[in-house]
Amino acid sequence: MNSKKEKTSLNKWKQITRNSIDYFEEDLLSFSVFSTVILLIVIFGYLNVAEPNTSLKEKGDVLTIIQPFYGTSIIGKSAVVKDVTTGNILYAKNEDVPLPLASITKIMTAYVSSKLLDDTNSTNITEYALMAEGEYAFELGDSWPIKTLRDVTLLKSANDGARALSIEAGKYLTSSNEDSSKSSAFVDKMNQVSRELGLTNTNFKNPSGLDIGFDPSAVGSAKDIADMFERVLLDDREILEATTKKELRMVIEGDDYRYINTNKIVGEIPNLIASKTGYTNTAGGNLAVVYDSGLNHPVIIVVLGSTRDGRFKDVIHLINATQLFFSQEGIIE
Repeated sequence: MNSKKEKTSLNKWKQITRNSIDYFEEDLLSFSVFSTVILLIVIFGYLNVAEPNTSLKEKGDVLTIIQPFYGTSIIGKSAVVKDVTTGNILYAKNEDVPLPLASITKIMTAYVSSKLLDDTNSTNITEYALMAEGEYAFELGDSWPIKTLRDVTLLKSANDGARALSIEAGKYLTSSNEDSSKSSAFVDKMNQVSRELGLTNTNFKNPSGLDIGFDPSAVGSAKDIADMFERVLLDDREILEATTKKELRMVIEGDDYRYINTNKIVGEIPNLIASKTGYTNTAGGNLAVVYDSGLNHPVIIVVLGSTRDGRFKDVIHLINATQLFFSQEGIIE
């Protein structure tokens, strides 16, 4: 009889013990899940606070986290916002991915040619220059001052102007008398300068950026293009001055010329320092701008792979976010 009671008691004890273990395992699992969630929240919060585009403001005992770029959505495949003063990247999206540049190529064309040519000299527009397809601005045989030729090429994004600059500058890079060889030697120089500047994701095949068939003639990353603009600004900002104007008017050999900037928001960007558009079927819509955010604080914004109209919306959106960021940082009023 006692043996039977002892056996019953033992069975009850085993059941109680088993239940306790089950409860313990459930509690342990719940605790593990809870701890993991808390850890992820802490890590995520830390990463957000550590981002360069995050601003912290103290209001009494309350710490408010302000993220002007948080959730930023643009059409462009790639973009970068660079603070030239600090060197900080405030916003980046696929910034190291090489993409077709289209006419943003002409910034390098203008920069390299300015190193080889005297702005006070003139050049004649040749037949080979006019064979460039796409946007054109010049007429056969006309003589253009180098600086004016460069200004129109950038503002109107003239492919014949880019080729004319490459031919004239190419005279100093090859002994050939062929315009095509001069232009080709100039493109080689563009790539040499690109490597010297550390633009590792950038390559050029012609001076205009016009597609070669269905293939891009130039590729580069948003970060590379930002660095390229920064170099031009540091070396000779005047090269880019024409790109801040809505239009250019001039008289060449008795004829009146008027050219409209391909950047249709040029008048909407305060304190604009430079801008360059680019568009082909392969590249989509590209736009790079430099503006002074306040008190000589330049910012470079590059958008690649957007749409014809979307590039302008993307840049305005990033300018607004940048201004909000700086206002929270106390950099501007």
